[in-house]
Amino acid sequence: MLCVGSPLTELDEVEVKSSALDKRVACIQELTKECGFGDEGKWKLKVDKSAIHGVGVFACKDFKVGDEILLAEPFVHLADMSKEDRCDGCWKTSKSVRLTLCKRCKFVSYCSKACEAKMSALHKLECEKMLAYSRTILFQDGHFQRVVMIARMFFIEQMGKRENGCLELIKQLDFGDEPKSKDYVSNVKQMSYNMEYYMDDDVTYDWQKILPICDKFQSSSFLLEQDQSRMLTPLVNLFNHACDPNAYRKRLDGQKLSIIAIKDIKKGDEIRFSYVRGYDKKVTFKALKDGAFTFCGCADCSIIELTDSKDKYYRCKDTNCNGRVDVRLCSNLPVNKNYGTYHAICLKCSSIYDADKLKKKGDVIKLNLSEKFPFVARNVQELMLRLYFEHFHDLDSHLLMLFTTVDLLSVSDRNIIKRIELAALARYGFYSERVYSIYCSIFVRLITNPATVPEGMYFLRRLETIGTTLKCGNDDPSFSQMKTNVKKRYARSVSIDNILPSPDIYFDRSLL
Repeated sequence: MLCVGSPLTELDEVEVKSSALDKRVACIQELTKECGFGDEGKWKLKVDKSAIHGVGVFACKDFKVGDEILLAEPFVHLADMSKEDRCDGCWKTSKSVRLTLCKRCKFVSYCSKACEAKMSALHKLECEKMLAYSRTILFQDGHFQRVVMIARMFFIEQMGKRENGCLELIKQLDFGDEPKSKDYVSNVKQMSYNMEYYMDDDVTYDWQKILPICDKFQSSSFLLEQDQSRMLTPLVNLFNHACDPNAYRKRLDGQKLSIIAIKDIKKGDEIRFSYVRGYDKKVTFKALKDGAFTFCGCADCSIIELTDSKDKYYRCKDTNCNGRVDVRLCSNLPVNKNYGTYHAICLKCSSIYDADKLKKKGDVIKLNLSEKFPFVARNVQELMLRLYFEHFHDLDSHLLMLFTTVDLLSVSDRNIIKRIELAALARYGFYSERVYSIYCSIFVRLITNPATVPEGMYFLRRLETIGTTLKCGNDDPSFSQMKTNVKKRYARSVSIDNILPSPDIYFDRSLL
């Protein structure tokens, strides 16, 4: 027991934090019961203590790969009001439907009477406030859409709509204890100040109640944005991040989010998806720390935290090694003229290289590939790629970006296909709609050449596995017909167990 007035020991502080966490978990468990969480709830999910993140979502039953874990709708959403080209009820755009502006405030648009009726109770509470606020000088500071969305949360709470969360649940969301920047704190203060003006004539408005929400609105992981349209789905925000996740967050048509199992999940396992995909690990680490105020705790993130890795992918010049060379903090080595105590070091054989020279040579190689590759002869293209493969490790992402703009598969080195695939998997993970799209592009290019049909069949099987699990697909009828024809013609005659040729000396065999 703690004595009043006595200083807290380290053990006492741990007990206080543990007690606060227990109360927070109990509060969230009670609030999420209304949304189908709990052992007996619809979704067979529960909120409990997480070893790394404090609070997380855990499975109350086994889930198989491809199972839908949760289908969630936003507690609050707001279509982009700056362009007047998206329905506030369903987010359909003016490209597909005719939109009608609200005649009074002229800020929100609707595609149909049904969407207008869906939003009418809420918009009735905000219409006059939007109009009044737009006439003030504060309207010009760029916070308008966020102010409107925070106010909507307050109005929805008043309306008693709690099936997709509530204000109290949103307050319980946590984004770690990382210190906030001055800009972050300044934005929070400015937004709370703007909120007071926006809600000035509402006697039921309590700004102290909304202030914690303004703080959370500065986190990039808190809101899901699309073309300046925003939605807040607190049930999904309860899930923690993982660089190696067991679930995938999929955006469905409109405003629904689906959480899908991409690994077999046992009862009692924590369910986590990746907040950030498609970036190098250094960029991902910074985005998590600055935007979500969270730390993954995986091996890659821990290495970046400890060594301040620059996440470079050069290749060791020893062909018997072919390991990855990264630029990292090495305080035990001599000071480098341009990099200080940072050195380029092979992670396999520990050879040391000049980081500045590696960067200069690499920049020239990548620039030539990006600007000159499509316009030179085939033998020059092959030379350019060979120089790239000699200098860069196979997981360097430049090849993947180049693939989207030029026809890399036209050259004779068939290992390029595997390199592109490895780079895509390292950046996005196998179960990803982006990887599905990349596989579709590779399949179409390979299947038109009889010499590369086996590789085409390999990627067809892979993309179908992703499509079945994530319930995604290519809607183009000609693509569907192509798949059907290819399977009928080649399914029995092609083995896909090991269709890629042996790697050349510059290929890292351990990656196969």
